[in-house]
Amino acid sequence: AYMMEADAEAMLKKIYQERQNLM
Repeated sequence: AYMMEADAEAMLKKIYQERQNLM
């Protein structure tokens, strides 16, 4: 469960950065 949480956090960070690059 811990690994899954870290993976989800990394994915969220990646999406957030990509969205900032789009703006």
